[in-house]
Amino acid sequence: MTYTQYVNGKNADQGMVMRVMTYDLSSKKMTKLADVPYTSQYPLSVVSLPDHKIYYSAD
Repeated sequence: MTYTQYVNGKNADQGMVMRVMTYDLSSKKMTKLADVPYTSQYPLSVVSLPDHKIYYSAD
C-alpha cells in the first residue's frame, strides 16, 4: 500500500513523501516500511519482501 503524507503533517510546505506500507492478512497488521521522497505526480510502489527492496515511480 502506498499513500502520500505531508512531511509536517499539515501541508506541503516542507514537502511530501510516499509512505510505503505492508499488510499481513493472517495477523491483520499493517507495518510502515519506508518514507520515499515524493518525486512523481502519481506515486506508485511495489515491495519485494524476499529481496528487501522497494521499487517506486520517480521523476
